[in-house]
Amino acid sequence: MWLEQPSSGSEEEVRAKMFNARLLLDGYAQVMTVAPNVKYAGMFVKFQREAREQGKGLWGAAPVPAPGGGAGKQASGTHYIGNARSKIFHLPTCEWAQKIAPQNRVEFGSREEALSAGYRPCRVCRP
Repeated sequence: MWLEQPSSGSEEEVRAKMFNARLLLDGYAQVMTVAPNVKYAGMFVKFQREAREQGKGLWGAAPVPAPGGGAGKQASGTHYIGNARSKIFHLPTCEWAQKIAPQNRVEFGSREEALSAGYRPCRVCRP
């Protein structure tokens, strides 16, 4: 959503004039890309990464452990499974991770790696 009419669509202009970019840069949103709206996807991932590295907004909050370890607890040596098509990542035990087609399957060594790559957590397994 543009706050002002764009003239070039440059990164500087996107940072200054696009509401979506402001939310990401301030740490109040996560990247979610839905085709065919992918024109700024690369920039959005970059902006999210910057906010995470600077501990802005949501990224500055301390994680709250789930009671009793919870479903989101990761066992040592496990990894996360991402879907390149939906840009969602899962625990390996999640029913939705099991349904990912081999050509769309992406493995991540950590939650941070998946988030940095622009993936969002599954709402079922909550990795």
